[in-house]
Amino acid sequence: MKGFILTHNNHQISGGIEKGTTGVTISLKNQICEVSFNSLDSDGMQAYVWHSSEVAPGDELSVQFVEMTDVPVPPEKIDYSDTVMLAKLELETYHRLKAELNSEGLL
Repeated sequence: MKGFILTHNNHQISGGIEKGTTGVTISLKNQICEVSFNSLDSDGMQAYVWHSSEVAPGDELSVQFVEMTDVPVPPEKIDYSDTVMLAKLELETYHRLKAELNSEGLL
């Protein structure tokens, strides 16, 4: 199985899945830089969060594409077929977006 090893300030995180997609994203929004390392199965019903954190100026990041012999266990797994979990995620998203709109003076 192929996957990635993300190194963030000498802390290594490996991840990948057999059938699906895996990616590492670095984003900058409102002067906050974040790195996300996630997978999504081929059915689009299981998401795996290998790593997600803010990146500070001077942090070192590297990504290696590797052949993996062991299947890593993700720290967080999201089951999109679980309606209770989906409702909880939607409520968290609502409160986060509402707070963002309030902070911008739009609500």
